[in-house]
Amino acid sequence: MLKLIQELMRLYLPQGVVTEEALQAHILGQETLPPDITTVDGLTRTIAIPFHRIPKAAEGRHWALLCEVANALQDELDLPAPAVSIASQEGFCLWLSLATPLPSLEAGQFVELLRQVYFPETEPVLGAPIELPPCLNRDIGRWTAFINPGMGASFIGE
Repeated sequence: MLKLIQELMRLYLPQGVVTEEALQAHILGQETLPPDITTVDGLTRTIAIPFHRIPKAAEGRHWALLCEVANALQDELDLPAPAVSIASQEGFCLWLSLATPLPSLEAGQFVELLRQVYFPETEPVLGAPIELPPCLNRDIGRWTAFINPGMGASFIGE
């Protein structure tokens, strides 16, 4: 478990935002943390892009959009493959870990530009709290978890 905690902290969390003990309790489902991925000076090393179900769209359209965006990030923008998670309540999320922190406003502008080009049928995605996988949503008893992208389609009806 220590390796998982270290990797989550290295990839997605700013230095000093959460302790290893608190993150362990989060992973074990004992406590759900809403960790802030932005430092006090406004920098982030993580871009999380949620893909929720789209009202009146075909079932699974949100998953298809996630796949299109993940492919575009790699093929057109030459970025590494993002991590994929399934959300406890609905939908999925793409996770990009940045080698160098950048201002969260720039990260937000990047996501909005991606949305305008690749998934304009969705609502803007910034500002909503994101559950850092793995974690238990204690209100509904369901987990948020990183998944193999090849498994995503099997979760569409969940």
